[in-house]
Amino acid sequence: MGVPGNHDGASPSTRPWLESSSPSPSISNHVIHSTSKPTPILDVVLLAAAGWALASQGALRWITLVLLVFWIKSKTSTVLYESILVISGLGLQLSTTRGCLLAFPLLGTSYKIPLSTSRRFVPLSSISDVVINEGIFRWKIIYYLVIIQDRGKGEIKLRVGFPELLPRLEEVKKVWIGIRHILFDELSD
Repeated sequence: MGVPGNHDGASPSTRPWLESSSPSPSISNHVIHSTSKPTPILDVVLLAAAGWALASQGALRWITLVLLVFWIKSKTSTVLYESILVISGLGLQLSTTRGCLLAFPLLGTSYKIPLSTSRRFVPLSSISDVVINEGIFRWKIIYYLVIIQDRGKGEIKLRVGFPELLPRLEEVKKVWIGIRHILFDELSD
């Protein structure tokens, strides 16, 4: 069956990729970048069809407006990247940035425009452990980072690192080693 990992049949250029930085010995930032591609031709065709339908009368106009609102929402809520900021003595900050992908095929360029970022802080005092877990997702085996958080009174909360992009095992291992090194002072390279 091959090497274990998040097997999705995708080439390396279409998988999410990891960027890690460590501005100081007590801080590290791990960012998984999405490889989503904009669809400019489809967007132009859909906008042209919407323009034609909006120029018409009756129910077709209202149906088109509703569909246009859903289309704009889907275009502006694409996950651009997810990150985990590790701060020694404090904890972890999990972030997901969503935005819009714009492409200009005639110029050969595309842009990622961040529109919103959601952040969640997990204090070190509540972190029981950080592990790599294995699961089944869409008929394939995946590996993902889990922060086990003890919320007191026997209540345990599992927080998944990079829940939207689900990076491959190799990237998850690098992040796991970086987290354990900064937070628990172990597993240094």
